[in-house]
Amino acid sequence: MTMTPRFFPVPALETPPPVEDPFAGIRFMLIMGAVFAIFYFLFLRPQQKQEKERRAMIEALKKRDRVLTSGGLLGTVADLRDDEITLKVSENPDVKVRVRRSAVVEVLREPAEPAAK
Repeated sequence: MTMTPRFFPVPALETPPPVEDPFAGIRFMLIMGAVFAIFYFLFLRPQQKQEKERRAMIEALKKRDRVLTSGGLLGTVADLRDDEITLKVSENPDVKVRVRRSAVVEVLREPAEPAAK
């Protein structure tokens, strides 16, 4: 089997020299700034706001508040100290649990009392 050579005339391909964009660095910085702003307003700011509200809730704890801990324990605040609280978790006055303030997840609001008939 014989192969015949194929000759195709190929015009000389000249590529023009690359043109440098004088605003490429500024454009990149603007895009990165926009990405950071979106990240801040969608993730960081709401998280900071939520943490601030949680700290205010923990600081505002007082006796006889009903609370829910991160471990799922429901109780009534019996005593407050610097960094811990004592919860009454049963109708028996001897059953009390000490937990850290940071373990409180939610202060439960008492349901409205039914109207007297």
